Amino acid sequence: MGVNGLITNTWVVAVVCVVAALAVLRWAGEWVLCARGALTGTYIALTQTGGTPALLTEIVRCRHIGQRVKGNIAARARLTLGGGGNVEQFVPVAATSQFAGRVRARQVVLSYWSAARASHHGGAMTMVLDAKGMAFRGIWCGTTPDGQVISGPCLWIKASDDAVADLDTGQLAARVESALRLIANPWRKIGAPPIRLDKLLGDAAARDALQHVREDGVQHRGAHRARP
Repeated sequence: MGVNGLITNTWVVAVVCVVAALAVLRWAGEWVLCARGALTGTYIALTQTGGTPALLTEIVRCRHIGQRVKGNIAARARLTLGGGGNVEQFVPVAATSQFAGRVRARQVVLSYWSAARASHHGGAMTMVLDAKGMAFRGIWCGTTPDGQVISGPCLWIKASDDAVADLDTGQLAARVESALRLIANPWRKIGAPPIRLDKLLGDAAARDALQHVREDGVQHRGAHRARP
């Protein structure tokens, strides 16, 4: 049987069609599961990468399929936080990673690796979904380009839409600062005033105390003079 005969053979054509149909069905099934996965979406990821409050800010695109999650991570900025949790400085950065993991109950365990060179940089994360289903909190552990192993707290905040990926560095920094004020996190207590307001409140309290001391002193001297 020649090549032309093989191509036109009914059984060969049928097998090819079945294989193609199965591939399409598998893709369609994953697409449906992905669309319905509660964790599917875009996240702002904040990762503390050093001892000082400096956060690597990334955009995560996550697909939730059954008990699996996978996707990609794009580094966008490095933020420096002030004493009150406000963003004081930010610089743009660029790097990409891929990740894959599993979901059990409200816990997610995943591994990530550099999209450019998997053996060059990678690590793992263990996170727990909060009660509202809007943020993951946990710990990451990974390797640096020079081979050191470091770890720190991490937080993924689910974005309301995919447009967050199109924000410039300044807009993203503002979004992060706003989110840190609304969501419990390792770097700022909910409702805590900014450091500048703290200082103003402290100065006002000191002035009030000093004023009370002065008033008490005046009243004491007045009472002493009024004695017969």
